[in-house]
Amino acid sequence: MNNFDLSPSRTGILEDNTRFYGNSEANLSLTSPITEYSLFPNANNLTNLPWQPGAVNQRVLVSWSGGKDCCLSCYLAMLAGLDIRCLLSVIDHTGRLGAHSLAPQILHAQAEAIGIPLVIRQVQVSEYDADYCRIVKELKEQEGISGGVFGDVNIGNSEAKLHETWVKRIGNSAGIQTHLPLWNINRENILRMLISYGFEVLMIVTDNSELGKEWLGRRIDMETLAELKSRYESSENGRVGYYHTLVVDGPIFQKKLQIEKASKIFKGDEWGVNWYLDIEKCSLSSKH
Repeated sequence: MNNFDLSPSRTGILEDNTRFYGNSEANLSLTSPITEYSLFPNANNLTNLPWQPGAVNQRVLVSWSGGKDCCLSCYLAMLAGLDIRCLLSVIDHTGRLGAHSLAPQILHAQAEAIGIPLVIRQVQVSEYDADYCRIVKELKEQEGISGGVFGDVNIGNSEAKLHETWVKRIGNSAGIQTHLPLWNINRENILRMLISYGFEVLMIVTDNSELGKEWLGRRIDMETLAELKSRYESSENGRVGYYHTLVVDGPIFQKKLQIEKASKIFKGDEWGVNWYLDIEKCSLSSKH
């Protein structure tokens, strides 16, 4: 068993600019009618994929936050025949990953559990686009990457156009093909797919106004989905709360990521007034 110990001190997080983060789970707002998604792709039935990349065996990177959307996008890309060469995460001088506020050690442990190399690079927020493009171009030269997989969601996302514009701009500037496996899939169906495939997803950030401390660390399962749906149906504005997630197991994992020590922290910052699960120690365990 591998152990990963973190310093108990907490660093800051990136400035708030959601166009930077294609994998954001912020504000589960189901603004379109909820529909049943019944065709779940699997390795034996690739014709049922909800998304087709238009290329197979292409070497790609996956924009990585450690959360549910990037994990599901990675899995769909694998099923579609793309060659995942690395996971790409970016941090700034504070040493944490955006709104998820994850330390690099946790991301490295997760990547080791999955078995795909993780590339973590530091960027300047003021030069984010230029720095990101430079990193992608380096990976093109080093790994032969010609595509990028991004976990952006458009349905129920008021900033979908900004996300799409940013992804296209990165693709054009870096000279890679961009893939958006979750585009046009609503948020309820994304959660249903994650549950159906067997991903174990934990809430590691929750807002104070809607979800609160009691939702922190909660696993997303059918019971959680039913409660979120009930909140949506009874909400006047179609919002059930702001949250971010960490995936600790699933079909892309060779080992399971075990959280052994964590603290619940309440703070107000550029991301709002939220509760954070500050993971201090984790380990990897066999799935057999």
